[in-house]
Amino acid sequence: GHSLGGALATLFGFYASSFHPSLPRPVTVVSVASPRVGNLEFARTFARFESYGCLRHLRIANHKDPVTLGPTVSSKRALTLATMMLSPLGYAALKLSGRDAGAEETYYHTGMKMKLRKEMV
Repeated sequence: GHSLGGALATLFGFYASSFHPSLPRPVTVVSVASPRVGNLEFARTFARFESYGCLRHLRIANHKDPVTLGPTVSSKRALTLATMMLSPLGYAALKLSGRDAGAEETYYHTGMKMKLRKEMV
């Protein structure tokens, strides 16, 4: 799935591997540019299912794609990320003022991540 569809595919893969033991194993999910979909407990359970061979997940994301960075708890974190991407000088001012936000996110990614980067020459 792509974007929101990737998030739904992640949730469905988890559901299918949890509640439908008759399906062939592992249930495989491939998501592209998907936002985060679960809390820390969900991510741990997802990883446990992967280790049991019930589920596998490949996440493909462009480096610094804002969709893959969210959702986050606070608008303060969103402001920090947006400023960091759009204005390095603005980000420096935000950091110096002490108003930048750390990683107080409630949603976590699952699966193996493949980051795509464009090399600048």
